Amino acid sequence: MSGFEVSPDVTQAMWEGGSACFQILNVLAIRKSKSIAGVHWLPVAFFAAWGVYNLWFYRVMNLPCAYWAGLAITVTNLIWLGHLCYYALRRGKSNEA
Repeated sequence: MSGFEVSPDVTQAMWEGGSACFQILNVLAIRKSKSIAGVHWLPVAFFAAWGVYNLWFYRVMNLPCAYWAGLAITVTNLIWLGHLCYYALRRGKSNEA
């Protein structure tokens, strides 16, 4: 076969890396608004947990590019979830006063 072929590892890494870039937009948005209105934590927690599983899976399947890109999306999901928890606790404290 002639031409350029992209391995499944690189293809998966492009999806994971693209997801990390988009999730950074969510991190920046929640930091700017300092608000969690209309946002539920469970979907991001689910995808963060799935990301942790993917890190194990990519190692076992010897997919180094997907592993590093998967690490990026997992970390950005955890950062976003951390922001959500922080602003939820902060909102709860301001409601008590």
